[in-house]
Amino acid sequence: MTSVDLEALVDRRVNAPYPEALPGVQRHVSQADAFTVLRLRLAAGSVLPRHEHEHEQYIHVVTGTLAVTLGSTEPRTLTLGPGDAVRLPAWLPHETRAVTDAETLEVFAPRRGELS
Repeated sequence: MTSVDLEALVDRRVNAPYPEALPGVQRHVSQADAFTVLRLRLAAGSVLPRHEHEHEQYIHVVTGTLAVTLGSTEPRTLTLGPGDAVRLPAWLPHETRAVTDAETLEVFAPRRGELS
């Protein structure tokens, strides 16, 4: 068995201040070898504009309420609250609006190396 530095596996920055990624959106990024985890804090009214990407994405709402709009030809908006989650396949256009202050935990696979 290979020796592993267990302390190097722990991310202790989770409780540190999160940098602002967009107006009203703070983002904490954790990178693994095969996936990326984001923890977002969204102020009420903030928007992650419509976009799509090659990554499968899983969004889990920890607190607050989000309106997530999915699709392009016939977009549909889902309202998600605490404990709700949605899985987005790769290349599915989507947009997120914070109805209230909210916090999410999001996983992307494969890894999103461009995020820091």
